[in-house]
Amino acid sequence: MKTKGTKKSNTDKKEEIQHPAGAFMWSAALGGPVISWLAHRKALNGASFLAVLLAVNFLFGIGYKLLHDSVNLKEYPLFTLPFGLGYIVAVSCTLGVVGAKKIKNEVPNYNEQDYRKREKWGTIFGAIYTVIMLAQSILEAV
Repeated sequence: MKTKGTKKSNTDKKEEIQHPAGAFMWSAALGGPVISWLAHRKALNGASFLAVLLAVNFLFGIGYKLLHDSVNLKEYPLFTLPFGLGYIVAVSCTLGVVGAKKIKNEVPNYNEQDYRKREKWGTIFGAIYTVIMLAQSILEAV
């Protein structure tokens, strides 16, 4: 026996899913916590978005140091590239997913045009930041 009001219609499900952030936030993935927060700071009410992303970044930093100390990269230099790339990919993917979830919770009614404009700005500056940081890491290694 079906009861009225227990089943969601398709339009309700679409409205629930249609947050402009989607499942991944490129400004958080490429630019990290600070650039992503700067891009969306007008829509975000407090600093909890920044604090959560900084905490995730901090935990990955601790994990990187522990893993780096446990593997002797001077003895096994071929592990250096996969180790570094794996770390970068893991951090970027995690920040992108956590950033999207956090912004959905903090700003559930984010204007789509405003989000797209700010996310484009954050993604462009995040990509520039990522290229500069990768170049610096490569130059330090040489």
